[in-house]
Amino acid sequence: MGKDIAEKKERRQAKSLLIGNDKGEIYLEDRVAGYLLAKKGEKSLGVFGAELGIPKPSLKRYLESSQSMSLSTLQKIARALGVSPVSLLAPPKK
Repeated sequence: MGKDIAEKKERRQAKSLLIGNDKGEIYLEDRVAGYLLAKKGEKSLGVFGAELGIPKPSLKRYLESSQSMSLSTLQKIARALGVSPVSLLAPPKK
C-alpha cells in the first residue's frame, strides 16, 4: 500500500467510530463494506450501484472502506436492500 493511501486510511480510522467486540475493534465502514460485498455477489459495480442508487465511484470507495458514508447514505442503501440500517452494521452471521 502506498504511503499516501496508508496515511489517508490512518486519518480516516482515527476519525471513524469504532465498535468493540470480543476480537478487537471493528470499524463501521468495514462492517458496511463486508455486508455490501456479500450482497453484491457477481454483479458489476455499475449494476449494483444503480440498484442502490449510489454512483459507481462512491460504491467502489465504500467497498474498499476508504470513504466514510453519511447516515442518510446508510439509510438509502438499507432501503434499497430492504433491511434496517442497523443490520448493515451488525456482525456477520456465522
